[in-house]
Parts: sequence; structure tokens; C-alpha cells
Amino acid sequence: MEERKVIVHFHNFKNAGCTVDYILRNNFRQGYQNYDPNERGTVILPKDGRRYINNQPALMALSSHQLLFPLPDDKKLKIYSILFLRHPIDRIGSIYRYERISGQSSDDVLMAKETDIKSYISSRLNNLSNIRKVGVIANFQVRRLSYQEDVDDFYRKITKEKLIIAKKRLSESKYFGIVDLFNESILYMKSFLEKDFPGLDYTYTIQNRTTETVELGQRLNELKQQLGDQLYTRLYEINQYDMELYDYGVNLFNDRMNMVRRNIAK
Repeated sequence: MEERKVIVHFHNFKNAGCTVDYILRNNFRQGYQNYDPNERGTVILPKDGRRYINNQPALMALSSHQLLFPLPDDKKLKIYSILFLRHPIDRIGSIYRYERISGQSSDDVLMAKETDIKSYISSRLNNLSNIRKVGVIANFQVRRLSYQEDVDDFYRKITKEKLIIAKKRLSESKYFGIVDLFNESILYMKSFLEKDFPGLDYTYTIQNRTTETVELGQRLNELKQQLGDQLYTRLYEINQYDMELYDYGVNLFNDRMNMVRRNIAK
């Protein structure tokens, strides 16, 4: 039996996932699906994601906010994982801007609509003991990449050991992108997919953009001014593992992009 090939996009919240989904949906049409059957804030274990894929024989590309990374290959199924990293502090600013315009009615969305960003972040940081509430703005990306045992493990405190697991999984992944290097990330994606998915159209229109400021440095400076030094520093400290993962990822991404460019130049 021929090995089945499926692209799986691990759509981390506010990591340019809607634009990636746009590319996949535009190419695969009926062969593309979103898979988020559970209530907001819950997760899907890899074994359940694999079961779902196996039960969808026409599926060629899947995107999920809830599915936990990674989803390894097996003898019958080859997974092409797509994952993006984002500067964690910039990502938090994007969450606030998104929730202010969101049509949802969660407590966090209502708070974002009613308060400024300083009050919003201060309030969320006051719930650090409630991982289900604060997890989206505290080492979120390490949490998404370091799942090990069961669903309860996902909600445990992030430690240095979790960061080590996340870095290892990132280094072992055949593809990941960086939000603020999006054009380069799409070039890398094409290099990653074109052998087994030839002829895809990688042109895109940015989806779900919640900021008019283009440069990362300017966004971070504006956020620091809005929060003040003390709160900004606290936000940075509680995301220390995400910052380490992001810096590691950017360096690794640049090394891989150098290889991609050399291959294109041949």
C-alpha cells in the first residue's frame, strides 16, 4: 500500500496561522479541513489526531488549534508538520488587539474590550496559578511543544526540562517558520513540501491582521511604553522559557534558510 501523505498545521493562537490556513485551503479545497471539535482552551492528543486523520481518507491538509505537537509518522502515514514561532511578547500584544475586535463573548474578550492593555495584562497575570486562564500568555509556545504523557501534563508548570524538550522537538522538526520572517518562512515551506506536493500556489493575502505597525522592534517599543518598565519586565520574566525557545528557533531557522538559499542557487 502506498504511503499516505498529509500536511498538518499546528495552528498556535496568534502565530500567523490564518494566513497559513489560507494557503492550504486555497490549494487543497475539499481536501483541507479545520479540526477543533472541543471547547476553547482544550487540547487534542496526538493519538486522537491520528485517529481522526485515518478516518478521513480524502483529507490532504489539516489545521488545528487544539492538536498537540508532534504527530509522528507511522508505516502508513507520513506527516508534514507545519508550525510557526512568534516573539512571545509581541504575540501577547497581538492577542489583546485581536480580543478587542473579536466577536466572541469569553471573559478575556470582554475584559479586553473594556480595559486598556496595561489593565488587561495586569489582570491576567494575577491569575498565574490558574494555568488554564493564564497559559495563553505565559510560556505558551514551550507548553505547546513540550507535551509528553497525558492531557494533565499539558497544564503542569513549565520548567527548564520542558524547555529542553521543546528545543529538541524544534530541532528534530523538518519544518517550522518564524512569524516575523514570514516571506522567508514561505520560501522554506515551499522547499519542504514541493517534492511530495508539487505545483502548490504559495501566494497569500495576510489574514486576521490586528496591527498596523510592521516592524517588530517598533511594536515592542510601543508595548513597553503602554505597559511601563515594571509590568513589561514582569511579562518578559514569566515568558523567559518562551524567549529562550524563540531565540533558539530564530538562530536555527536562519541556519536552515542559508541551506535553502544555497540549494536554490545551485
